Amino acid sequence: NQLMQPIGHIAGIGAAINGFISTVMAVPIANYIGSFVTDSVLPLFIGFSIFGILSLLIFLRLKVSKT
Repeated sequence: NQLMQPIGHIAGIGAAINGFISTVMAVPIANYIGSFVTDSVLPLFIGFSIFGILSLLIFLRLKVSKT
């Protein structure tokens, strides 16, 4: 994994920080999406679709800018 190579000697701490940041970013998004779920799971599907596509676009944009 290229992400952990610069901090190979402390890879466990790096993985923990990575997991922490992912969780801190995911919880507000999940709470926001969950607030729209009342009688149907359609808002859940729409929310996951929107944020999934958004994350894919960000990934592709960053991948193109690196090369």
